[in-house]
Amino acid sequence: MIKFRGQEKSKRKFHKKLVWAVILLLIILLIKPTWKIWQKYRMSERELERTAEEIQKLKQRQEYLEIELKELSTQTGKEKEVIKKFDLVRGGEKLAVIIDSPENPDETETNDGFFKRFFKKYFGWLND
Repeated sequence: MIKFRGQEKSKRKFHKKLVWAVILLLIILLIKPTWKIWQKYRMSERELERTAEEIQKLKQRQEYLEIELKELSTQTGKEKEVIKKFDLVRGGEKLAVIIDSPENPDETETNDGFFKRFFKKYFGWLND
């Protein structure tokens, strides 16, 4: 009988170890697919956020275009658009074009060619 109880204990230990090994093997085998699913979930969340932002931008653009369309449906809106696009003036108006002056007046001198600058730098004392 004693021998029988010892065999029963060793069988239980073996079965316990076998069950733990199977559980560990299942965990290891399920980690990779679970990780891939989690990565796809994160990717879909990012895509959802990006799409939501894009929808918001498109709604703002739609509002802007609706306002522009309402403005262009009037005669003054049409005139403003034509004047803006083609640089036209109305009767009795004059068009003035303002050109900015260069910030550095010496910029015109720096546009000289290479040889001109070279001779000014090294042989400029001959001209003085």
